[in-house]
Amino acid sequence: MANNHTAGAAARTFAPSELCQRMLAKTSKGTCGPCILYLEDGTIFYGRACGAEGTATGEVCFNTSLEGYFEVMTDPSYAGQIVTMTYPQIGNYGIDETDVQSAFPGDDVRPASAPAMRGMIVRDMCATPSNWRSAVSVPEYLRAHGIVAIEGVDTRALVRHLRDNGSKMGIISTEIFDVDELAERLAAAPTLVGENLVKTVSCPAPHEFVAVDLPATHDFALSVAAPARHKVVAYDCGVKRGILEGWSAPAATLLSCRGIRLRGRCST
Repeated sequence: MANNHTAGAAARTFAPSELCQRMLAKTSKGTCGPCILYLEDGTIFYGRACGAEGTATGEVCFNTSLEGYFEVMTDPSYAGQIVTMTYPQIGNYGIDETDVQSAFPGDDVRPASAPAMRGMIVRDMCATPSNWRSAVSVPEYLRAHGIVAIEGVDTRALVRHLRDNGSKMGIISTEIFDVDELAERLAAAPTLVGENLVKTVSCPAPHEFVAVDLPATHDFALSVAAPARHKVVAYDCGVKRGILEGWSAPAATLLSCRGIRLRGRCST
């Protein structure tokens, strides 16, 4: 763990000034507290909280999609990671939870629409979406699911740093701002190596996925499915729901079974 803390390209102070808070309170941003991102090599980025309160650790990565941020947030492949979105504004068209990418059917502990990632980093978060399908804003969704997020970060500088130096473990916090304490917390956090993330995103029991399971809100973009002609078994190591939808639409019945990822292969 690096002890040479390096301030990032964002603000040099973590607390928004009183004037800044008064100005933000009169906008769609509202009042927001400070937030900090600390990387394992000592790099620091300061910003504003735009999700849940708390502290989250994970591998910091980035995604360059121009749209589809909700699909990224619920993509099982991002389990254990803190995702940086490179597009400058996130959340402008809101969220329709039927677009969820996790194939987990949901239970009493974890809803089907739960995110897979541990944290989110954006340049600008839109809290007032405008779209006919939107049911909830991204900040509301993040708070509802306990996901810590930071905005106001120079994501270009962060992505260049990750691109040039490789992915880094990181910690996001709205409650801890002492960099030495953040470094200690991050050093004690588990890494992705050796951690069984499959159990956090895969289904606990076999279940079918057929054409009638396609979201009704997607009907406007789909043709009527033909009668099922094939049976396909999918071993769920964190499969995307979109893959199951793609298979079931052209007349296939899928049986999704839980598996464990072992050296790139699946076993029951």
